[in-house]
This record gives sequence, structure tokens and C-alpha cells, in this order.
Amino acid sequence: MTDAELTRLTRETERAILAAEGAWHVTGRYIADANLAERERRREAEHRVREQVRRYGYLLPTREG
Repeated sequence: MTDAELTRLTRETERAILAAEGAWHVTGRYIADANLAERERRREAEHRVREQVRRYGYLLPTREG
């Protein structure tokens, strides 16, 4: 997976978290500082994407040769 694909997935995940929880919550925690909430949302999105890639990486065929 390329860096551009990972960045795109991270941004999509960030938007999904924002839509699901709102601007002031991340993983169920209320965060009063908007900048901190944004950073935490990005961190959580990166974590989710990283774990998803790791989990599904075992299922994807690899190119050999």
C-alpha cells in the first residue's frame, strides 16, 4: 500500500470519526480543546488504519517474482 493510499484512508477514517462522535469527542472521551481533539482524532484514525492494514495484510495475496 502506498503512502498516498494510507493518507487517503486516514483522512476518510478521521472524517468518519468526526461524523460519528462530533467535534468534541474522540473514542468516547470529551476533549474541550478543539486543536487537541483534532490531533487525537488524527492519532486514532492512524491507529485504526494501521491495525486494519496489519489485520488484512495477512489475507491479501502478495506479488512474487
